[in-house]
Parts: sequence; structure tokens; C-alpha cells
Amino acid sequence: MATDDIPLDDKAKRMRDLLSSFYYPYHGSSPKAHSNYENLDSINSASFDPEHYMNLLVQKSNLEELLRKHVEMAAEIKNLDTDLQMLVYENYNKFISATDAIKWMKSNIVGMEANMEQLLDKIMSVQSRSDRVNTSLFEKREHIEKLHRTRNLLRKVQVSKNVCGEL
Repeated sequence: MATDDIPLDDKAKRMRDLLSSFYYPYHGSSPKAHSNYENLDSINSASFDPEHYMNLLVQKSNLEELLRKHVEMAAEIKNLDTDLQMLVYENYNKFISATDAIKWMKSNIVGMEANMEQLLDKIMSVQSRSDRVNTSLFEKREHIEKLHRTRNLLRKVQVSKNVCGEL
């Protein structure tokens, strides 16, 4: 059956279809349904029928091709199974990591609340001390400003006296 590997033109395909329909008739199937089962690559389609696939595979293949297909499918199944196991393992690890991260964040938030309360107490203490200092300095500041205005006034008087004395 090495001729199955060679690409066929339309006339050869039609002849093969006619011979196939004569030797392997599909009872009650339309020509469109018949052409769907000729394509052995339709295993991934939604309308895949495993019984027709196996019948077609047995009819179109010799023993050597069937054994080769068996080995290919077994290897593909093993690869898919391995891939699935790896995905499950990776997702499990991500889930565990996420759980650990959530636990860590939760423990830090609990400690953070206590730290925030201490920080608030310290800020309030600093603010009250600042208010007391501002209050005590306010009176002195007013006195200092009054002295500063007096000094400026005395300078002006001194300058005017010096100017009058020179004239």
C-alpha cells in the first residue's frame, strides 16, 4: 500500500473512491459522509467516530502500517499523558505558592496593624509636643517681633537725627 503515500490527482482519487465504494460500501451513508471518513486525520474533529476510524484504518492499511500506527499512537498518548501530568504538577505548584504568599501577606498585615497603631501614637505624641512648643514660643515670638519693630523705629530715628545734624 505504498501508493497511499503518493499524492493523487483528481482522476486517480475518483477511481480510488469508486473502487473503495465497490469493495467497502458504507450502508446508508451519503457521499459527503463517506468523504468525511476517508480522511484519517479527522481524529481531532468534533464529529469524530472511532468505530468508522478503526474500520477505515483496518481496511486501508496493511499489518505493518497498523503496527506503525499503533506505536505512533502509543507514543503520542504517552507524550500527552506526560504533558498533562506536567501541567497538573505546575498548576499544583502555582497553587501552593499562591497559598504560601497569601499566608505570608496575612501574617504581615496582622503585624502591620500593630505597627501602624504604634506609628499613629508616636505621630500624635510629636504633634502634641509641637503644639506645646508653638504655644510657648508664640508669646516669646510676639515679644521678639515687638522688639524688632522698636529697633527698626530707633534706627529710623537715628538716621533722621544724623541727617538733621549734618544739615
